Amino acid sequence: MFRKLLVVIPVMALFALATAQSASADSFTLNWDFCTGSCLGGGTNGGTVTLTLVNVGSSTDVQFDVELAPGLDFHQTNGLDAFMFNNSGSEALTYSFTTANYTGQVLGDYHEDGAGAFDYIVKYNTEPGVDGTSLIFTVSASTALTLAQFETLDGADGSLVDFAANVTNGSCTGLVGAGNGTGQSTAHPGTPSENCTVTPPPPPPVPEPATLALLGSGLAFIGARMRRKKA
Repeated sequence: MFRKLLVVIPVMALFALATAQSASADSFTLNWDFCTGSCLGGGTNGGTVTLTLVNVGSSTDVQFDVELAPGLDFHQTNGLDAFMFNNSGSEALTYSFTTANYTGQVLGDYHEDGAGAFDYIVKYNTEPGVDGTSLIFTVSASTALTLAQFETLDGADGSLVDFAANVTNGSCTGLVGAGNGTGQSTAHPGTPSENCTVTPPPPPPVPEPATLALLGSGLAFIGARMRRKKA
């Protein structure tokens, strides 16, 4: 009986740890489109924002993993920052970045046009600049953090989403967002317009008649040479 317990207890502990780890991450879809003319082309998937407690229980670290959908890149401009989020807690947060060339700032009620106000922003170090589709960073505090305190709106200036990213699709730039203060990620697609949606590349050019004639002459010459060799 004792030997069975020695086997069962570690298995149960591993199961409990796995369950705790799976409950320590939340993911949101960037499906709110605030771009003029729609950065998502009328779609509802601009990527994901995943929040993870680095140490479950009394965690003082929360990792942000922002992955943009294909066709989008982070964009830093004078008026819009690469990424922004809210925090309902009163802790002093510090940043550490896995992705290079970004810095974090604590501003409080910082207005990002279209999506409302945010407490914290992440800036790409070159302005204006375009850099990549992935942004990973960690925020830390001296006290325990929860995911729920980042899944919240900033009520000071009527923010519409919990998280927002400034993106470009090659011809249009603007904000896409995730969440709406309820822990959900309700779709809110924009309406595409001709000047803000990426058009497919043009088909390859059709050969001109002169090019076709030259190609035909070459094939005829090769055929004649082959017939002579056979003779």
